[in-house]
Amino acid sequence: MPVRDFRTISTWLKIALVCLSLGVLLFVIGFATESWVVVDSGHHRGYVVFGLWKTKDCRTSYACSTHKYDNRYLQDYHKATQAMECLGLIGMLLAFLLLLLYVFVDSCRRREALLATIFFLFGAVVCMVIGFIVFATHYENYSSDIGWSMGVAIAGCILTFIAGVMCVLQILAK
Repeated sequence: MPVRDFRTISTWLKIALVCLSLGVLLFVIGFATESWVVVDSGHHRGYVVFGLWKTKDCRTSYACSTHKYDNRYLQDYHKATQAMECLGLIGMLLAFLLLLLYVFVDSCRRREALLATIFFLFGAVVCMVIGFIVFATHYENYSSDIGWSMGVAIAGCILTFIAGVMCVLQILAK
């Protein structure tokens, strides 16, 4: 099973691999951390931070407290966001694995593998964007800001989209 050298692959695939690597890293960081939306409590009472899996309450003057969500009491918008972001992460990881195989393993260097990678990349992006929209629209009536975790996850999604475009360009170049 011969393995290719990184220097011998096309520029499109190099860009795709670098973008997807960074995209996976950024999305996993955003996915796992709890600062997706920061809601101001008003009148200098502090703030509450909501994430996919945890919330942090900083309304007391002493210290912030972090709590995991109880799935029995989660609202449907939150469960939908969790599901879409999980699907996005799974699609992203499958695309990353396929792209690694396509780039470095000669026997996997087939058009079908690259098409499957493109399918998983754009499917992951669609799922992530739907999750972002569902989560953000719930907080549009509150005095809230996008948290750094959601920003990092969005950056990972954008890099994933760029990787998908580079893979499409690779197919068109052949």
